[in-house]
Amino acid sequence: MFTLEDAQHIPLELKCATHYVLSNPEAYDNLFRHLTNQPIHIKSEAVREIRRMPPLERKQRFGGPLWNVPLPRNPFFTGRKDKLEELGNALSSGGAAAREMEARAQAIRAAHAKNNPSK
Repeated sequence: MFTLEDAQHIPLELKCATHYVLSNPEAYDNLFRHLTNQPIHIKSEAVREIRRMPPLERKQRFGGPLWNVPLPRNPFFTGRKDKLEELGNALSSGGAAAREMEARAQAIRAAHAKNNPSK
C-alpha cells in the first residue's frame, strides 16, 4: 500500500495477511527485508540447530462420498428420458467440456449405483 487509506481496497480475504505501508520508510525496509529474505533479527543458535524436515507430498483428498445428496433418488422423476438422452448426446459430442461433464455424470451414476445396489 502507498498510504493507510489504501487499506480499504484490500480484499476481505487478504486483510489478515501482512501488508506494508510504503509511505513509511521503516515499513518499506521491512518489505524489502521480507522480499530479499533478510530477517530483522538473527536467529539464536538453538533455532539454527533445529533439524530440517523434508516437505511431505501433498495429498489432495476432498473427503466424503461422491454421492452426498441427502435425499434418495425421486422415483416420480419420470417422462424425461428424451431430454436426458439429448443431454447425454450433447455431452458426448467430443469437446473437452463435454468429456468432463460426461465423466462427472458417469461418476455420479456409479456412486448412486454403489450406494443403492437394489435400484
